[in-house]
Amino acid sequence: MTPAWGGPKGVLERGADMSIARIWSIRRPGGNVDTGRRQMGPLWAVILLSAALLAPLAAAQGAAEAGTEPVMAVETIRTGSSSDCDIAVDPNGNPHVCYFDVDSGSLMYATGHRGTWSIEAIAGPGLTGSAFSLAVDAEGNAHVSYVGTYGTSYDDLIYATNKGGRWHHQLIDDAEVLGYTSAAVDGQGSVHISYHTGGSYEDDNLMYATNAGGTWRTEVVDAGQAGYYNAIAIGPNGTVHIAAYAGIGSKPLRHSTNEGGLWSSEDIEGSVWVGSFCSIALDPHGHPRVAASTSDHIGQVDLKHVIRSDGAWSPEIIEHGGYVWGRSIAIDGNDSSHICYRSYADNALMYQTNAGGQWSARTVDLLGSANSCGSIAVSSDGVVHMCYITK
Repeated sequence: MTPAWGGPKGVLERGADMSIARIWSIRRPGGNVDTGRRQMGPLWAVILLSAALLAPLAAAQGAAEAGTEPVMAVETIRTGSSSDCDIAVDPNGNPHVCYFDVDSGSLMYATGHRGTWSIEAIAGPGLTGSAFSLAVDAEGNAHVSYVGTYGTSYDDLIYATNKGGRWHHQLIDDAEVLGYTSAAVDGQGSVHISYHTGGSYEDDNLMYATNAGGTWRTEVVDAGQAGYYNAIAIGPNGTVHIAAYAGIGSKPLRHSTNEGGLWSSEDIEGSVWVGSFCSIALDPHGHPRVAASTSDHIGQVDLKHVIRSDGAWSPEIIEHGGYVWGRSIAIDGNDSSHICYRSYADNALMYQTNAGGQWSARTVDLLGSANSCGSIAVSSDGVVHMCYITK
């Protein structure tokens, strides 16, 4: 299957010989096709890419109907062995990417656009895990939560920021932090982090940390069989929303919030939620939306988009019967949802949006043997950004 963006004609094409070279095409409105060919080496090198659709999908579809093509930009950030990545976009529309460098065991940070990327280490070398999350504040400063080693202890929750011009690290929790964390920044620049602690399945807790009061404090959000694959989002009034699985496998997906002043948790819909990873975002009205998957117990897995409004969850199936992995959701200023995920059936990074009024799917790229899930963000002007790994 040839990757294509923007329908059958496509604006992004790649050659079949993945181990030798990458071929891409940018089809510009009213212009010719610009192609480039780059020697990749070494064989099966893992490539971390940033992809930006330089127009909302609805506008892109309108351009295609008018006989023109939207611009699709794909940039190689680095070559080498990488695993996992997260992306955020600052108010100026610049993408920020955090990823784990397997070769050195370092947590890395990259920022830039259109071929000019600045890369630096956040932590390492020597890290053994790759649980991390990236958020960017209104001034373009990066805020990262990650699980690592602080001093002589292990499995710590650590916070890092480059605010002030260089990276600063703080120990947030030295409990046995498991491999899941998520970070967000509110309008006042305060940081909010969800994470997962526990030594056994029955003792697993969904935890929350924030520096909103000037110093860091931690709280138990949901106790006992809670906190797996957590994701956090902050409302305009500072209300916290967290989605997380109550275990691995066929376990409930739960939503936790402090909107009533105290933490409360509830199951999201009655289906059997499966797989790993979920993602949460808030619409312009502060209502949470979650992307996750459910199973019918006979091997069929559905990708679902679930909206909470007036205290009730409304699910809709956006892909039926496939095997999807690593969902990531973002919402634009026009109240449209954007989701990227890995399709094992096509071994590809997929993108779906309802920006045109109904759900529309696009193949972004083939992933090869890389176990990449991708991450998505939308800038204030509606540009969709994704980072992912291919091999």
